[in-house]
Amino acid sequence: MQIRRKLVALVAPFLIVPTVLVANATAANAAITAQCSQYNICEVVEDMGSGYCVASVGQTDANETYISNGNFALVGGADEFTGYSCKFVFQRNVNNTGWYNITSFSVSDNGPEALSPNEWNGAGYQARACLQFNWGSSLGALHCSPAVHL
Repeated sequence: MQIRRKLVALVAPFLIVPTVLVANATAANAAITAQCSQYNICEVVEDMGSGYCVASVGQTDANETYISNGNFALVGGADEFTGYSCKFVFQRNVNNTGWYNITSFSVSDNGPEALSPNEWNGAGYQARACLQFNWGSSLGALHCSPAVHL
């Protein structure tokens, strides 16, 4: 239950923020959107029409409290009625040296939301959340949110 509340807190600000279309994919009429809120929480959504996967990243403090100037970052992921599972990846870029994976996790179709570990994200670091559909026989394209910066 605590994970669900944290993810709802992470994604809730986007319910009132207009969506910015980043790209349209042709496979299965998927639409990819990415945006950030005024609270320095960023997300990427792949919408399949009947369902979607969403990956969000937010800055936190050491106690996993979302604050816009936190020294930590937390990635959350949810799969809402897609018929597949989604893989989520927490990525970091240190001093503009390139993106690398910190941790990953998967959520099955309409399974419980999940969170990454709360990771230190110090000065000069950027963090982003990525998602990737698991089609069963292969993985889809990796789509990432805008980065949160310290």
